[in-house]
Amino acid sequence: MKYSLLLLLLCHLASPALGQANDIFFSDFASREKFIDSIFKTQSDQRLKDTVAFNQLINPYLTQARNKDDQALIERLHLECFRYRLQQEGRSYAANLHDYNYLTDNFSSKDKHYLEVIAMQAYANYLRDLGKNYAFTFELYIEAFYKYENFTIRDFPHKIDYLYDIGIAYYQFRDFENTIHYLTKAVAESDNLYERNTGLVNTIGLSYRELGKLDSAMIYFRKLNQFALRKNDPSWILISRLNIGHTYFMSQNYAMAKKEMEFCYTYAVKTNQKFGISEACIALAQIALLEQNYLLAQQKALEPYKIWKEKFGEKWIQERMPVAKDIFDILAKVYAHKGNYALAYQYRDSSLVIKDSLNRQYNALQLSTAQHKVVLSKYQQEKQALNFERKKQTLIRNALLIIIFLSSIIAILFINNQRLKRKKLEDDKKNAEAKLNDFTKALQQKTELIEQFSTELEQYREKKTEDNRNDIIFQLQQSTILTDEQWDEFRNMFEQVHRGFLTRLKQKMPDLTPAEIRFVVLSKLNLSPKDMAHVLGVGPSAIRKYRYRLRNKLHLPEDGSIDEVIAMI
Repeated sequence: MKYSLLLLLLCHLASPALGQANDIFFSDFASREKFIDSIFKTQSDQRLKDTVAFNQLINPYLTQARNKDDQALIERLHLECFRYRLQQEGRSYAANLHDYNYLTDNFSSKDKHYLEVIAMQAYANYLRDLGKNYAFTFELYIEAFYKYENFTIRDFPHKIDYLYDIGIAYYQFRDFENTIHYLTKAVAESDNLYERNTGLVNTIGLSYRELGKLDSAMIYFRKLNQFALRKNDPSWILISRLNIGHTYFMSQNYAMAKKEMEFCYTYAVKTNQKFGISEACIALAQIALLEQNYLLAQQKALEPYKIWKEKFGEKWIQERMPVAKDIFDILAKVYAHKGNYALAYQYRDSSLVIKDSLNRQYNALQLSTAQHKVVLSKYQQEKQALNFERKKQTLIRNALLIIIFLSSIIAILFINNQRLKRKKLEDDKKNAEAKLNDFTKALQQKTELIEQFSTELEQYREKKTEDNRNDIIFQLQQSTILTDEQWDEFRNMFEQVHRGFLTRLKQKMPDLTPAEIRFVVLSKLNLSPKDMAHVLGVGPSAIRKYRYRLRNKLHLPEDGSIDEVIAMI
C-alpha cells in the first residue's frame, strides 16, 4: 500500500500539475481551493491512507509557502493536515477538540473567515460520523452556516457541499423541515445540481415524503430519475424508481405502486443490486397481502430473507433490522392466514423484539434531537437578535437618508423661496425707484410751473382782474406743496428704495421735526435747495434755516457737510 501511494505521489509530482504549482501561492481563495482539491482529493471519496505518503505530498508545498511567507497558504495546509487526521487517525475527542481550538484561534490571514468555516464543518462532520456530542455538532454546523450563508459560490466553492452536510445531519435526526430548508438553499445556489449532488435531490424528495407531501416528493424523485437515465447510472435509476413506487404505495395507488416495484425487481435482478431486490420484494409482498395473495406474499418475503442471510449469516437481522421487521410482519400474517398460529406468533414476537430495539434507537435519537434543538433555538435567538439589530441599523440609516433627503428638499424650497422673495424685492425696488424718479421729475416739473406761474403772476398783477389772479394762485398751490397724502405715498416709495432709512434717521436724530425729516429725505434724493423750497412750499430762506438747525443739532463744524452725514445714514 505504501509503495503504491509513493508511486502515486511520484506520478503526481511528474504531472502537468507541477508546472501549475505556482498558482497555489498568493492566489485568491477559490482558485487555490480548486488546486488543493486536485492535489489532495479531499472533496471526493478517494483519500490517501498512508500517513507517510500524505506528509511527503504536503510538505513540499508547506516548505515553499513558508519560504515565500504566504501566510494564507500556510494556514490552509495546516487545516488540511487537521482534516486528514480527523479522517484517518481517529484520535480521542478531547485531543481533537484541543487541536481544533488551537487551529482556529491562530488563523490570522486574509482568508481567516473562510478557513474558520472549513474547520467548523470538518470537525462537525467528524463528530456526526462518530456519533459524539450531537449538541456541539449542530452548534458547529449552525455557526458555520451563519458565516458562509452570505458567501458566493464563486468565492467559496464548498458552499453547496456544506449545505448538503448540514441538511443530511438534520435528516438523520428526522428534522425534515430543516432538511428541506438547507437543501433547497443548495438547489438555489447550484447551476448543475443534478450532476453534482444526486443524493441531495433524493434527500429532499424523501423529506417531503416523510412530511406527507407526496406530490412534492414525486417531483424530486422524477427529476432524479430523468438525470439517472441521462447518465445511465444503474444505482440511481433503481433508487429513483423504488422511491417513486413507495410514494405511489403511500398515496394508496397500489396499481401504479405494483407496476413500479415489478420494474424495480426486474431491473435489480438484471443489474445484480441486492438492496433493490430486497426493497422491491418487500413492497410487492405488502401489495400481495392487500390483494389477499398470501402465496405470492410469502414468496416475495422469503427472497430478501435468503439474500441477507446468505450475505451476513446469523447476524443478518442486526445488519438489516428494518428489513427483518417487515419480513417477519409479512410472514406472521401469512402463517396466521394459513392457521399456523404458533409460527405466526413466533414471527410476530421476532418483529416486536426488533421493533423494541428500533424504538430504543429512535428514543436515543430523539434525546439527541432535543439537545440539538436547544442549541438551534439558542442560535436562532441570537440570529434574530442580530437580524433585529441589523434591521434597526438599516432603519436608522434609512431614516437619516430620508431626513437628509427631506432636508435637502426643504432647503431647496427655502432657497427658491428666498430667491423668489429677493427677486420680488428687487422688482419692487426697481418699480419704487421708477415711481420715485417719476415723482421727483414731477416735483421738478412743478417747480418749473411755479416759476412760470410766478412770472405770469407778476405780469398780470395789474393787468388781470381779481378772478384771474385767484385762478393762478389756486393752480400754484396745487402745484407746489406736498400734502399729507402725497407725503405718505412719497414716503412708501422712498422706503422701498432706501429701506430702513427713516427708521435709522429717527434712531440717530429723534428730535427732528416733520418738516426737518422731509428736508432730510429730499436731501437724500440730491434735490437742489431751489427744488426742495418749491416742493415744501417754502422760501429759500426756510431751506437755509433747516440746514442751519441741522448743523447745530449734529454739531457740525463750518467745513462739515450735511449731505455727507445724510449719505451715511
